[in-house]
Amino acid sequence: MTAQFPDGEGIFETLKTIRGVPFALSRHLSRAQRSASILGLRIAGEVEVRRQITEVLSKAPSSLEYGRLRVSFHTTGELEILHETYHPWNNPARLTILNRPVKEDSPFSGMKTLPYVE
Repeated sequence: MTAQFPDGEGIFETLKTIRGVPFALSRHLSRAQRSASILGLRIAGEVEVRRQITEVLSKAPSSLEYGRLRVSFHTTGELEILHETYHPWNNPARLTILNRPVKEDSPFSGMKTLPYVE
């Protein structure tokens, strides 16, 4: 299964999983909470998010070495969690540099918003 980039408006976090365990989950959920607070977005509480993540991860095959977990908090209040197989790259990545500068002092700096705003 391959996921598209999430649609709509809101915020999201993408995490690596190793044998079904999310990497740096607390840090990602803290960033989501900070982003939601700045945007005035009401999102599900950490206990509920963790419960749903556990439920989604319990359905992954036990043989899955690496996965990508995407947690999306939509402005509609919907919580969307997707877990898919991740294959680490064996080849060098291609880099594209845009001519548009990033506004470091933007209130959106450091947020993963849907859609990306700045």
